[in-house]
Amino acid sequence: MMKRVFHIVLLFALLANTANSSESARISGKATGMENRTIAVHVIEDYFTYTSKKIAGATINENGFFDVKFPLDKERQIQIKIDGTVSFMYVQPGGDYKITIEAPSSPQKKILMNTPVDLLFDTLPKYDINNLILDFDERLDAFMAYNLSLMGGPKFQLEIDTLKDYLTKIYKDIKSPYFKEYVFYSIGAIEQIGGAQVDMIKLKAKVFRDYFASGKIIYDQEKYMLLFQQFYTDVFKLTSKEDDAVLYTAINKRKSPKMISELLAKDALLRNERIRELVIIKAVSEEYYTGNYYQDNIVGILDSIRMNSVYPEHKVIASNMKRKLTELNPGYPAPDFELINDKGKTVTLTEQKGKYVYLHFWASWNSTAMAEMKLMTELHKRYSFDITFISVNMDEDPALWMRFLKAHPEMKWIHVHYKNNPEIIDNYRITTLSMYYLIGPDGIMVQSPAYKPTPNGTFVSIDQTFHEIWMRLHPKEKPKTGGKN
Repeated sequence: MMKRVFHIVLLFALLANTANSSESARISGKATGMENRTIAVHVIEDYFTYTSKKIAGATINENGFFDVKFPLDKERQIQIKIDGTVSFMYVQPGGDYKITIEAPSSPQKKILMNTPVDLLFDTLPKYDINNLILDFDERLDAFMAYNLSLMGGPKFQLEIDTLKDYLTKIYKDIKSPYFKEYVFYSIGAIEQIGGAQVDMIKLKAKVFRDYFASGKIIYDQEKYMLLFQQFYTDVFKLTSKEDDAVLYTAINKRKSPKMISELLAKDALLRNERIRELVIIKAVSEEYYTGNYYQDNIVGILDSIRMNSVYPEHKVIASNMKRKLTELNPGYPAPDFELINDKGKTVTLTEQKGKYVYLHFWASWNSTAMAEMKLMTELHKRYSFDITFISVNMDEDPALWMRFLKAHPEMKWIHVHYKNNPEIIDNYRITTLSMYYLIGPDGIMVQSPAYKPTPNGTFVSIDQTFHEIWMRLHPKEKPKTGGKN
């Protein structure tokens, strides 16, 4: 027992020290093949949904060079986004990082959502947090590979104690709080690995004492949040039918996070109110697609936490979780956007309210999209009195888009380019082309994704939906042709 406490104290001993008191950081370098685009620095807002928030941005110049400076009061992980691509790195206050980013070879991978790309550091100090984390990850991978045969048995836990001793010695002079936490909770993740030869009740109690008993939650530490989510699993698998009935009532009849909290408080591992509420956010969200509980009630519970929690972090996480579960779902608001059309004017979704919107994402290099554009011309002629057509072009070079429109003057609906608002790629989860959405006159999603102009496997196309809309709005008329948005 004393040995374990000693390890924990040593691994946390230097957390109070800081490497630099500056409150900004800088990233500069070259993004080959991504000239004239926007590079954005994001922080992870929460590690349940991996929702990110933009904190800085800059334009990559015509030679591919960029320079971004952003506020930073502590060490953390960041994302670097260029259109649909994303890279990860770690930053420290006062850090000045020079990197190179290579664009994917295909235009599709450059644009579509969250395409991972590698970044290379030109130079890094020996004790930079990126070097430290890479060094630790390699050591941990080697440890796991070497001890693979011991996993699930008591000897594995003894080897973990040896690993703790070793890490404490080699990292004793490191002053990075983030790195110390990264190591500490990474060890926790492997320490909770059990097996047939391990008393899982005792192991779970040990992990709780070592990592969660204090009640402290480190929301911006990825390894802590990963351990948290691994540790608190299956919390709705209750031990009695009476408790199951209470849980059913709490969710399906009352929509009551308070009632759920009172039920879970019986568990010794959930006595802490802050931890318990975070577990509720996780647990109800995991039930959203199971069919065990009403989805609207789960959303209602998240809404209640979002509005009433005494913990600001939980308000953010509950809000992000609700958005993750419902965004783009029929019956929920479609994300707004602000894009520039081919005439240089701003187009927003909000200003389209009052008519249905058929939102279309396409690129000139996509042969399927080109064929569908011809069909959309006929649909627009027939239904544009009640339906606004908006096509969002995803070509890298807007000149290709403009050239296409000039060659097709018959396509008289609204045409915009994504480039001044690349966030639309994430907001509409553009993972392939073409993609379509049908949005109602009130801004609420109707079909997501919507039917395409071409028939699907059951011979249904968007024409059928448009016809139903027309008949509902004009029950005594025949469909007309012509009109414009």
